[in-house]
Amino acid sequence: MNYYYPHIDGLRAISIVIVLIFHAFPPLLPGGSLGVDVFFVISGFVVTRSILLNGYLNKKLILENVVYFYSRRVKRIIPALLFMLLIVSLIFAFLLDWRSKDIFKTAAFASVGTSNIFLYISSQNYFATSTQLNPFTHTWSLGIEEQFYIIFPFIIFIFRNNLAKVIAVTSALSLLAYVLLFSHFHAATFYLLPTRFWELGLGALLAIHRERLLRFKSVPHSWIAVASIVALGSTINFSASTSPLPTIIAVFSASGLILFADRGVLGRLFNSKTAILIGLRSYSLYLWHWPILVLGRWTIGNSIQATLLCLFVAILLSELAYQALETPLRKYRWFASPKKIALVGVALMATTFHVVGTQAYVVAKRNTTNLVQFLGAPKPERDDPVLCHGPEATSQYSDPIAACLSSDRSDEKPNILFTLGDSHAAQLTYMLSEASQTTPYQVRFINTADRLDPPYCFFSDKTCKDSSVYQATLEKVKENDIVFFTFLSGHLNNKLVSNIPLDVEVKPNQREENLISSLNNFAQELRERKAKLILALDVPLLNLEKGSVESCAVQQRLFDTDDCRVDIDQTIHTRTRQERAFTKVMGLNENVAVWDAAKAVFEGNKIISAFDAEGKYRYLDSNHITQHQSVKLVDDFKKQILNSQSQNRRLLPDQPERPQDRQGFSAEG
Repeated sequence: MNYYYPHIDGLRAISIVIVLIFHAFPPLLPGGSLGVDVFFVISGFVVTRSILLNGYLNKKLILENVVYFYSRRVKRIIPALLFMLLIVSLIFAFLLDWRSKDIFKTAAFASVGTSNIFLYISSQNYFATSTQLNPFTHTWSLGIEEQFYIIFPFIIFIFRNNLAKVIAVTSALSLLAYVLLFSHFHAATFYLLPTRFWELGLGALLAIHRERLLRFKSVPHSWIAVASIVALGSTINFSASTSPLPTIIAVFSASGLILFADRGVLGRLFNSKTAILIGLRSYSLYLWHWPILVLGRWTIGNSIQATLLCLFVAILLSELAYQALETPLRKYRWFASPKKIALVGVALMATTFHVVGTQAYVVAKRNTTNLVQFLGAPKPERDDPVLCHGPEATSQYSDPIAACLSSDRSDEKPNILFTLGDSHAAQLTYMLSEASQTTPYQVRFINTADRLDPPYCFFSDKTCKDSSVYQATLEKVKENDIVFFTFLSGHLNNKLVSNIPLDVEVKPNQREENLISSLNNFAQELRERKAKLILALDVPLLNLEKGSVESCAVQQRLFDTDDCRVDIDQTIHTRTRQERAFTKVMGLNENVAVWDAAKAVFEGNKIISAFDAEGKYRYLDSNHITQHQSVKLVDDFKKQILNSQSQNRRLLPDQPERPQDRQGFSAEG
């Protein structure tokens, strides 16, 4: 029996366009992710109608019907998905030198329909790969649907006599869990089937009660359809990440459109050849658009020109996949036996799991090729390793603190410049070592990355008294020694490596207060030992959350501009909490000075990018300066710090009007 409804493909077309706009230009449609929720309702409806209208409820043929259902899902979903996973994994393995194992793990789990679970687990990990740079993040929704397809036939066959009631109760419980858990367990409500079942379940209920609902005449069907499209169109202008309400509205709006948008003005739109053409290709478009956008972020950047180019390539690839792979394999009779089709699907999934999850990563680790270099980006120089930086480096010593913070002194170098902080402090050790060569100072550095040690203990609720690095520094420091301290200013903000918009007021928070208190105590301890504390304000953050520094050079080459640049006003605004804390501590302690690393990086310019006037890279990524840039700061540091001694402790430069001194700012949450 034919259960094809053309207007459903029209709704698919609207949904995929919403998703494409959201992923390509997020500010245009803050709630564009709701297009995926519409797909969930459609899937629940279409699959249930297929089961009901094809006689799958035959009691004597339960197993055969289940296998037949799975064979149809295999032909519809698996070939196109696995092909995309293989091609994109090979591109990232062979053509990019970014070797995050999480990318290939996501691909592997996507091949077996569980990437949503993997991404949920990864979302709990502080060091998880950014979802915005993972080309397989979008497969989480396919994981939801595949898991639904696995369990749903059994629900139908087990509860076929009370099917509607069971689905209604289960969906109601799922919706309740979604609402109650949204705020405190948002990752779970987003990624996992139990809190998404209600969306597919509602589609299933529409399929079961379609005829009865169509007999509802109290309100004209065309009115309901128009109200539904207006509600959906309004809702996609609001982010779905802060409240469950937009998702609920979108899901029920989709329900109204599924039932009543097949006639009238909307019917003509939804049933148009263009809408149906796009809707039929929605699966291929969904599969290919995100990997190409992510590839673009790593190569040609985020500019409007680059994004439009990526969308054009994604559309071409999706059309090729639709015509040459998806449609032929869906229509082709693989085997006479549905069981063989299902088994072949399982075998293909297992093979892809191994190839993309293991072999592709092995290739990626050996790869030295980078696509951006073929596009004209100069290859960054490799920095010298920083001793005692990170767990791997410190684990080489039986006693890392004794080795890294050695108190050995000489007649030529009687003093020590102890350097504490995170990876940003590590990058400045190149400058410190160079600057101290003609001074009586030796440089010592350690970063254990332990949360009990600096810098983390300075802005946590706990004191640094439990830190072995902190205590060892106080034990080893002598008269005229210097302790140099810095860290990524984002540790005090809501987002670690993002600039704060200039129209957002940066209010004091608990981490800033903790930092002031801890640094004040530290300064007093050093004063008792007649030692000095140098607090270095952080270097600028490039506007490069999504991409590599090489992509900045490619953008310049292709488009004569790049979206990596940052200006000094933005830098000063983003580090407000750090500067406020450092300045307060300096005002309370005469042995404290503040040095502005960012001012030295800007070199008198108002705007900087990833590379300098010599064409060399300033940055390794969005927030770490290169060894080359670090050494360029030597003259400023020597002039402001090592040669100034105590005559001029206030080492902040003359600065432009601070953004927080202006009016009309909203508060950073």
